[in-house]
Amino acid sequence: MCKYMIMKFMRFRIGPASRLESTPSPVEFDGDPYILTKTPNGDPQLLDAVCPHQGGTIEPGSEECLTCHQHGWKFDPETGDSLNIPGESVTSYPVYESDGNLYADLPDRTPSFGGFSVDITDELPNITLVSHAALLVEYGDFSLLMDPWIDGHAFLGGWTQYPPPTHDVETLANDIDALWITHEHSDHLHPPTLEKFDADIPVYVPELNYQRLASRLEDVGLTNVHSLPTGSAYELADNLEAVCFESESTWNDSILLLNCGGFRILNVNDAGVNWNVYNEVNSVDLIASGFSFGASDYPIMWDHLSEAETEQMIHNRNEGQLDKCEQLVEMFDPNYFLPFAKFFELVPPSHADYRAQIQRNRPRDVITRLGDYSVNVLDLIPGEKWTGRTEEISRRPERESFFTTKTTERIVEAAYESRSRFIDEEFVITHEELAAYFESLQGSTLASKIGNHALSIGLSGDGRQLTALISFSDGQISYKPTDSLVSHSEVDSQTHVIMECPGRLVQYVIRNDLSWDEIRIGYWATFSRSPDEYNLAFWRLLHAPWEARADVYNVTEGYDIETGLSGESVADLIERQDVQDILDEYGLFCSGCPNAIGEDILEAARIHGLSQQQVESLVANVEQAIDSSR
Repeated sequence: MCKYMIMKFMRFRIGPASRLESTPSPVEFDGDPYILTKTPNGDPQLLDAVCPHQGGTIEPGSEECLTCHQHGWKFDPETGDSLNIPGESVTSYPVYESDGNLYADLPDRTPSFGGFSVDITDELPNITLVSHAALLVEYGDFSLLMDPWIDGHAFLGGWTQYPPPTHDVETLANDIDALWITHEHSDHLHPPTLEKFDADIPVYVPELNYQRLASRLEDVGLTNVHSLPTGSAYELADNLEAVCFESESTWNDSILLLNCGGFRILNVNDAGVNWNVYNEVNSVDLIASGFSFGASDYPIMWDHLSEAETEQMIHNRNEGQLDKCEQLVEMFDPNYFLPFAKFFELVPPSHADYRAQIQRNRPRDVITRLGDYSVNVLDLIPGEKWTGRTEEISRRPERESFFTTKTTERIVEAAYESRSRFIDEEFVITHEELAAYFESLQGSTLASKIGNHALSIGLSGDGRQLTALISFSDGQISYKPTDSLVSHSEVDSQTHVIMECPGRLVQYVIRNDLSWDEIRIGYWATFSRSPDEYNLAFWRLLHAPWEARADVYNVTEGYDIETGLSGESVADLIERQDVQDILDEYGLFCSGCPNAIGEDILEAARIHGLSQQQVESLVANVEQAIDSSR
């Protein structure tokens, strides 16, 4: 079970049974508000009186209605369901009567990370957007640089920083006190950049993925790596503490919360909305989050969609990213919102057509979307700095020019010409080496979940063409060389993917035990699938093959729910059914999330921290919408 789903309960005495004579009535335990009421069957219960919207207190307005006056949300006192916000509800807890008294088992809401111990001061941090997702936080005499990608390309040479950084990495390396790496993707853990830092600089990473991050950093040459347990506060410097949370995503990621003398910064980066973190934290001063489409090969590199469908899906994903920004603001009520982690361009000339198809939100789109909220959007571009005390922003004088096509093309071309090919290795991998790689993954829990699946792979380059058919069947994997790329009609399997890619890139990923995300997110491979379904477990295997090899992968069974929606990716579900509005009501902005191709609806709900009751309602509403459309 997901550790965030494990909840400690404590038994509380509510009072004498005579309290049931006047319901609904407010009750409080350890500062947490509840409402004593009755179910439709007349059984006593407690309803959580914390509004699921922004944490306002729900109060009895009448026998027929409970109200959160903060935003006017109303709830049925018998069921806990919202009367004016479809799909929303509050949690109910049974009440037991014993010896004339009422008791209930209620969750212990003490934050699992124990809270912070910093002294509240009026000193605010300075924040610089160095590049893409690289945030520099300066507080007092201490400087922390997160996810530095500054020197060189990312994703096997597919990405370049845009706008280009103004910081020289060698100079910056001399001024930084510590580093933080949130996850493994090369736009966050970037070896060419990290190699420029002193080997003994403190580097902090979340203790997840079986020490994978620490191992990767040690391979880079960094020797002072600290793997911090998630959910526990750690002192980085005087009056500055940090706590990291697992994103619980299918794709490995983490969320960082910094407390700078009472000023709290939530670095969401690519992890998206997470209700578990909301339940732990409730409010912050500044949120930094991704805000635009682009970091996914889907749908651009897939041929099962028409041009119009691809354009519409990109539009939907951009809207979904803005929906996510709005949801984060509603949840955490920050004073400031910093859109970041989407400042890049595809750099190779071979990617020019793909680059032209990528439509992105700009920071001004975030400003527009959040215009009705009392939040200040810090529309920084790389090289700009926000000074907390004065709330001033140091602007790049040429900033507007970076949003023109002419400037973009000029800088991207210069970036490509100024750097050598990322992988200067000849494509020499053999069928024997490929077979050994794939067959080493068989027999694992993850491989067994793939079912009856096939991958036709075509690798080319350096005058060579290598094709093969990899078959997956109930945990077993077989590799068969072929004379040519095997088509869909030639394969007898439940699902089949065709992948074509430069061979030297696959060779590099395999020999360095990297995630195949480096190929996909770098827009290096083209795909086709038949039928038009997404095999979740297969893409998890390519995302983290080392987990399958060690057989440590275990899909968290967070809910006791049976539904026919299990096993179907949310992306496929949205593509087939008009259910995005329902998902939005629960904070699942999946049309704007690249992870939606790797999660079914139960996994997405678990990842975003929905309660059992919320998920039951979500699944019921989606199933009803699907049945109504038939």
